[in-house]
Amino acid sequence: KPKHKQLFENWVFWLLVITGIAIIIRSIPAWVYAVWGCDSGIYVGIADEVVRTGAFFPPYYGWGGAYNEFPILYAVVALATWITGLDVIVIMPKLIPLFGAFTVFIFYFIVRELTENKKIAIISAFFLAVSAFHVYQLSHAAPLVMGHFFMMLSFYFFIKFRKNIKYIYPLILSSILLIMSHHFTTYIFLISLISIVFFENVYTKEWNASIKNDILFILFLSGMTFSYWALVAKTVFDRFMRVGFTLGGIRFNSLILIVGFYIIFLGSIFLIKYIRKMDLIKKVNPPSVKSSLIKFSLAF
Repeated sequence: KPKHKQLFENWVFWLLVITGIAIIIRSIPAWVYAVWGCDSGIYVGIADEVVRTGAFFPPYYGWGGAYNEFPILYAVVALATWITGLDVIVIMPKLIPLFGAFTVFIFYFIVRELTENKKIAIISAFFLAVSAFHVYQLSHAAPLVMGHFFMMLSFYFFIKFRKNIKYIYPLILSSILLIMSHHFTTYIFLISLISIVFFENVYTKEWNASIKNDILFILFLSGMTFSYWALVAKTVFDRFMRVGFTLGGIRFNSLILIVGFYIIFLGSIFLIKYIRKMDLIKKVNPPSVKSSLIKFSLAF
């Protein structure tokens, strides 16, 4: 075959092209506007403080809170500033969207692991590269971008870990960096893993071979997350956990929330056994309002 045809049939070539597209469209705002993104002044100010003082958790007094409690964004910017000598406000808006674009690169390998199909993985990566919502959110120099990057990396290592336990080491590292990057993305990762384990096992007659390791890792991840919020990201813990929530006039505090989380998670394992025993999945397979309600309840 001619070399250009060989090139066009090479998945590495298309992955590089797609990653390049992802980089360009997420980087455009940084080169067009002097400032871009919600709360960008706060992030630049904290990063500049990290560079100036060397403090990993610099104090922050201003609008909102918890900005200084998730330091990965500022640490990355500080390292880049030290290497290049460029000012924070120059390098930060141009560097961080690259991490947003690299989530597309990682996503390719996630889909490839799941489908074992390079073509599907390439097409999936392309759709993510040009997804308007993803492009907009990950073009900002914000903690969310670092959270997305390490969440995607953690998903990849989690899939590999289920096949080879040696991947537990990079999985733990990427998960810790995720926890220290962005609290909401960590939450999404945690509930996603629980859903994956639940639905994968509820639709099969036998437990997945990695079920024990899955449960142990989810317990580790949730323990690390709650501990980080309670000991370091105290603003998050105070505002979202300590306050709790009210249901029917009854207030549930943080301890009840955390205990409830573990009860529901571990209870879902027994729920799987009950669903299998009662053969509920087969009973709701014919399309009907009742079966839809049962499936919706399981999803909830």
